[in-house]
Order: sequence, then C-alpha cells, then structure tokens
Amino acid sequence: MKKQLTIFALFLLCGLGYAQFERVQTLFENKAEPKREIVSTETATVERTISNSTAPASPKAMWDIAFQFAAVDAQHVGWATNGNKFYSARWTNNAPTWAEYDMDGSNPVTFTVPGVTEVRALTFDGTYFYAANTNANRTIFKIDMTTKTLVSQFNAICAGVTGIRHMSYDPTLDGGNGGFWIGNWSELGAVSMTGAQLIAS
Repeated sequence: MKKQLTIFALFLLCGLGYAQFERVQTLFENKAEPKREIVSTETATVERTISNSTAPASPKAMWDIAFQFAAVDAQHVGWATNGNKFYSARWTNNAPTWAEYDMDGSNPVTFTVPGVTEVRALTFDGTYFYAANTNANRTIFKIDMTTKTLVSQFNAICAGVTGIRHMSYDPTLDGGNGGFWIGNWSELGAVSMTGAQLIAS
C-alpha cells in the first residue's frame, strides 16, 4: 500500500509539473488565446476582447526617409538645421554660396556669408553654425545665421585629419564643454570648440 501511494504521489507531482511547464511555455511564447468578457449594462450587452499580446510595435527601419526636397543646386553638400530653418552650403566658391529653407524645404533664399566659401561640412551647437572645408589648414568658421555674418574662425589641429569633409557638434566632448568630430573621408578625430586636439584620428 505504501509503495502504491508513493507511485501515485510521483504521478501526481509529474502531472502538476508538466501542466505548469505547459502554462509557462504558452505564456512565454505569447500563444494564449485572447480572453473574451461579457459586460452587461442596463441598456446593452457588449462583448469585448482582452488581448494577451505583449509584443512591441515594429520599430521603423533604419534610414527611413521622412521627407525630401530639392536643394537650390547639386553643389550644396553641407547641411544643418537649428530646428527653425534648414541651411545648405555650396562647396565651390561661386556665389551665391548659401541657401536657407523652411522646415519643409520650401521658400529657399540664397545669400552669402562674406569670408566663408567652399564649405563641405556644416553643424549647429544650439547658438552658432560652424562650417568647414577641406583645406590643409582645417579651417572652421563660426557663423551667426541671424545676421548672416562670420563671427570668428580657427584652425583645427588633429593628428591624422587632413581636411574637414564631415563635422558634427558633440556637447559631451572636452569634459562637457563641447567640441567637434571631424574628418576627411574615412578619417575621424575630435577637437575642442577652439580647434585643439581631443582625439587623434
């Protein structure tokens, strides 16, 4: 009798364990059927479905195009925005060098910033725009777009960077003082807001 009770207890435990495993597996795989609930009121009876799904919505694919618009010409390769306007800069020294657009790309206005030409890269630090070209001096121009004037300029010193074809402002560089990631083609280094080397390419 004792042996039979032991065997029965083992069967019972195995059955309970298997049932729990099946329940956990079903929940884990999110295969549980939606529950239906009948809600009665004085005027109507409504059946509502309660979903068991916890799957997140599909994320957008990388490089999805939000919108597009035509630049004033094909030579405008430096682009940046302050959240109110888009700005583009021409890489040749033929005037007009710059263009300003509304945030949907409409109403382009061309203009010049005296002393700033042949721009390849453009970025914004929250107050000023910074433009650069690929010259050997790695010149960075600080620009006030409200007045369309050159505020100052400096040369970036960064080992391994031969010119500035791409540039991005990073507020975390230089211990939170901000700086720029710069480079020519596959080069990438970092400089301070005054052009001093922070990270060599």
